[in-house]
Amino acid sequence: MASLPFLPGCTTDRNLDKRNFHKSQSLSQRNGVSTMDQSKPGIGGEPIIGQKPRAVSSRSGADSMPAWHAFRNHVLRFNAYFQEAVVESNTEQFRVRECTILFYLEDDTLQINEMITSNSGMPQGTLVRRGRVLKSGELPGTFDEDIPVDGYFGINDLNVGLEVTIYSRTFKITDCDAFTREYLSSTVGVLVGDPCEVPNDPHKEILREAAARIKPGRPYYRDDTLRQFLDHDRQVLRFYCVWDDTVSVFGDKRYMVLHYYLSDDTIEITEILPANSGRDKCGAFFGRKKLTKDPKSLAKFPGAVTKRTVLNTLGPAVGKNRYILDSTRATDVIDEFYSDADLKIGNKILVLGRLMLICDCDEFTKEHYTAKFGLTDFTPIDISEPATAAPMPQVPPPTGFGTDEDSMVSVERLVLTAPKKKVGKYMPKDVTPADGSFILRFLATIESDDPLSAGREFIISYFLEDDTCSVYEMPKHNSGISAGMFLQRGKYKIPDGSRNVSVEDLNLGEKISINGFDFVFREADEYASKMLAEIRS
Repeated sequence: MASLPFLPGCTTDRNLDKRNFHKSQSLSQRNGVSTMDQSKPGIGGEPIIGQKPRAVSSRSGADSMPAWHAFRNHVLRFNAYFQEAVVESNTEQFRVRECTILFYLEDDTLQINEMITSNSGMPQGTLVRRGRVLKSGELPGTFDEDIPVDGYFGINDLNVGLEVTIYSRTFKITDCDAFTREYLSSTVGVLVGDPCEVPNDPHKEILREAAARIKPGRPYYRDDTLRQFLDHDRQVLRFYCVWDDTVSVFGDKRYMVLHYYLSDDTIEITEILPANSGRDKCGAFFGRKKLTKDPKSLAKFPGAVTKRTVLNTLGPAVGKNRYILDSTRATDVIDEFYSDADLKIGNKILVLGRLMLICDCDEFTKEHYTAKFGLTDFTPIDISEPATAAPMPQVPPPTGFGTDEDSMVSVERLVLTAPKKKVGKYMPKDVTPADGSFILRFLATIESDDPLSAGREFIISYFLEDDTCSVYEMPKHNSGISAGMFLQRGKYKIPDGSRNVSVEDLNLGEKISINGFDFVFREADEYASKMLAEIRS
C-alpha cells in the first residue's frame, strides 16, 4: 500500500492492510510516584512522531520487519527446576520445584510457570509474570532507556545445562522442546546441551509412600458407559424377524424389525404392518430398553434386587445411619440381557414370552459381525409364503328383466344406469356412407313338425355394429298367419347358452336355433354374401 503514489484519486487508507492495533501501556509507578513512559511506541508498535524506534531484538529479520510481527507467536520453552529449603519440618530439608520458562521472541519477555502438584501445601502456578527481567534482579523502572540491552535476560542467556538467577532464585535448565532446540541450533547458531536429570523430590517420595499405604475400604467398581457411548454413538444394528403366532386363535405370522443400539446395548422392536392387515399402528412393539432373557425378572418389585448387597444397617445408636456393603459381590444378582453376540441369523430370541426368529439383517450389521466376530455366512432365511390366487367373483345368473347387459349393470354398479353399447366384433373402425349399412340379410324357413308352419318364410337381419339380430316374417296369401316382426332386434343365445349368436353361425343350408325356433338359411342378399366373404377371408 505504501508504494501507491500520493496523487489525487490514488490515495487510500494507509491502515487498510494493518492487523495489529494494540496500544502500549505508558503509565507506571517508580518509587511510589506515578509517571508516564514516553519511550513506549504508539498504536500497533509504530513509533510516535519525534520518537526514535527502539529495536527490541537484534536477531536476523528485525531490521526488515518489526520484531513483534516477525516473531509473533514464537515462544521458546525450557524445563527447569530450583531447590527451596524447608526449615520448619523434621521430615524434609528441601523441595525440588519443577518449572517451565517461556521466552517470547517478539519482545524478549520472560514468564515462569510452576507445575501444580497435589498436596504441596504452597501456592503454585505463575511464579514470574510475563515481562522483561533484569540480570541484576532489580525490578525495571519506568525510564529504562539508561539500561543497556545486555542488562536484560536475552536469548543467549538461556540454554540447556545453564543456571540462571531470577529474583533470588537459581533455576537449573534441564531440557527444552523440539522447536526451541531447532531454533537455537539452526537460526541463532547456539549449541544446545544434552538434557539433564531432575533430582528426586523428598516431599513427593513421602506422598507416594503414604498413598501406597492407603488401602481402600472396599473395591471400587465403575461401569465405563461413557467410552461405549463415544465409540458407538448412532451405530444401530438392524435385524428382520418373524413371530409365528399361527397356533393362536385367529393368529398369523407377524413381521418385525429389531434395532440394537451399540451405544447402550438397548433393543427396540417395531412391527411391519402390511396393507389391509386390519391392525392399527400403535407405536413400537417393544420400547427401547434392555431385553432380559428371563421374563420372570420383570416381575420383581422395585428395590427387591439391587446392584449392591447391603449386609447390615447401623441405626442411629452410633450417631448416623451407616450401611455395610458386600465388597466381595458374592451375593449380587445379575440379570442376563441380550447382547449383539446373541443376535445372529437363525437364532431365536424370547421377547416377553414371544419367540421370534431372526431371518435377515442389513449391510452395516454384516460388516459389524464380520469385524467383531469373524462371521462370513449371512444367508437369509426364506419366510415368504406362496401367493394365493385372488378368488374370482361369480357372475350371478340374469334376472330376466331386459338383456344380459342390463342384468350385469346391477352387478357392476350400485346406481343403475343404461349399459354402454359395445361395438361389434367385425365392425370396421373407419366407416363411411359408401361402405353400406353393415346389415346382413338372409332368407330362411322355419323347421317345425306343425303342418301349419310349412312354407313360412322369414328374413333374418344381422347387425354388425352391435352383433344383434332380428327376425321378420314375410306375408303369405291365405295362410291365416299375420306377417310382420317375429323377433325383436336383440342378442340371442345359442341352445346351450354359452354365447350369443354370431357371424360364425350364419351359413347357408345350415340350421340355427334362435330363441327356441329352428331356422334354415336358404338365401343371402348380395351385400351379405360379399361381407361374409371378406370376414372369412
